[in-house]
Amino acid sequence: MTKKQYKIELGNYIKYKRNKLGFTQKELAEKIGISERHMVEIEKGSGKSPPHPYTLEKMLEFFGETIEEAHAFIFREERMRFNNYFEEILELIIDREFVEAKKKYDFLEKNTYYDKKIRRYKQALGYLDGVFAYQIDKELEKSFEILINSIKLTRPGMFVKKKKVYTNEFDISYIKDKIFTLVEYNILIVIAYRNEAMDLKCLAIEMMYNIIDSLNLEGINLSIRNRVLDLAYFNLSNLLLKENRNEEAIRICDKGIDFCKKIRTVRRLPKLQYNKGYALASIGEFEEAKNFFESSINSFLFSDDISSAEKVKEFVYKNFTIIV
Repeated sequence: MTKKQYKIELGNYIKYKRNKLGFTQKELAEKIGISERHMVEIEKGSGKSPPHPYTLEKMLEFFGETIEEAHAFIFREERMRFNNYFEEILELIIDREFVEAKKKYDFLEKNTYYDKKIRRYKQALGYLDGVFAYQIDKELEKSFEILINSIKLTRPGMFVKKKKVYTNEFDISYIKDKIFTLVEYNILIVIAYRNEAMDLKCLAIEMMYNIIDSLNLEGINLSIRNRVLDLAYFNLSNLLLKENRNEEAIRICDKGIDFCKKIRTVRRLPKLQYNKGYALASIGEFEEAKNFFESSINSFLFSDDISSAEKVKEFVYKNFTIIV
């Protein structure tokens, strides 16, 4: 919704509410202390800008409503479109189609008017900004700062407060016993990975463990758990493998593989199977490793990802001389 569309939709809403109460434009204008001409402009959406927040608040108060309630009605369709579009962008990011995701994001950002001011929408856009700053512009520190500021919008209590100001230092233990939104979980997972990229590997691993604890809390939305938990297991197994904590990685891969089979998803199943094979081969368990490498290849082929299946074959033979 553009600014012009917003003014028109808001004007239509005010006109509807005024007629419902049986007031003329002149009567309502007198009640809230503006001119009849200004009232006409507001209802037509013809003014240079939307009505002043004080005027709008006073008018809606007269109707017995808040600005939030009015906007919930006016932006109901836009918010639905935003959520659908955001989901599409998330899927492209998961598939590492960053350039295409950035094009969709630019369109979304340009065509979202009022909702940019709402914290959860600012957070969603901030999350995407943080991902693109790293994946496209290759600016790690900028990406990290954007992501920190995004989560701070809705979770200030997670951060250390100094002189009445929330710093960028956060308490990792805050995560494990709290339930977050889908966007917040995605932000936290990316922050954990940024910590690893900034040579804070132990911090990244501890953070991923706490995210997994949070995702396994009773009362969490199952659709969120089903979308994020396999990613969390996969990312944690990657971090553990980089630190040569192979037996620990095997246990995490087992949990991730069981979870994928339980909810019948193959999104990250082949990658978890590959990681377990890699961990087993790293500790000399080559026969068992071969079984998981083969399972990984079959899962990739089941997903029609022939390229990844071939890469696994090539990598396994080159590094472990295992033929699969």
